Amino acid sequence: VLWDYINEKCGGIKNYAELGCPLWGLMPHAAKQDVPVTFYQRPEVNYWSENCKSGGLHCSEFISKHYGIPRKPWNQRSEEKQHVLGFFQYLDHLENPMEFMKEVFDGFEVAAVILDGVDNPLAIQHFTGFTEEALQYIADKFDKTLHSDFEAIKPSGNVLYLYTN
Repeated sequence: VLWDYINEKCGGIKNYAELGCPLWGLMPHAAKQDVPVTFYQRPEVNYWSENCKSGGLHCSEFISKHYGIPRKPWNQRSEEKQHVLGFFQYLDHLENPMEFMKEVFDGFEVAAVILDGVDNPLAIQHFTGFTEEALQYIADKFDKTLHSDFEAIKPSGNVLYLYTN
């Protein structure tokens, strides 16, 4: 359902990439849809760092081995602008979210961001928290349209913020 929503809003997903824990997102689904997929790794301390495992393998090794998804360092992104980047429960862990969002929109047309709902208390591991107004500010700054009307996710306490052209 999430994939279909993003696919519809961005006019068909041409290629897909993710950051964060590779077990939480849409990469396996993208691979099954024959959409080119990449998992990007950034050097940072998060709970999906060294101890995140599935089937005895680090989460990034698991996703690569079981789905054939290549892993690349964030600083080795393609110079050609890519289509969709997903990062789920990620943005609120960063010390410099605006700097990161600039990098995102320099390299990708569409960003799918999942965060805790604004009405939920800020979790202790989060460095920042975002209101809908703050996320709209990001959209305005980077000349993007913000979609936050994906209702199917709301019972989980999360919100999808989809930035499109």
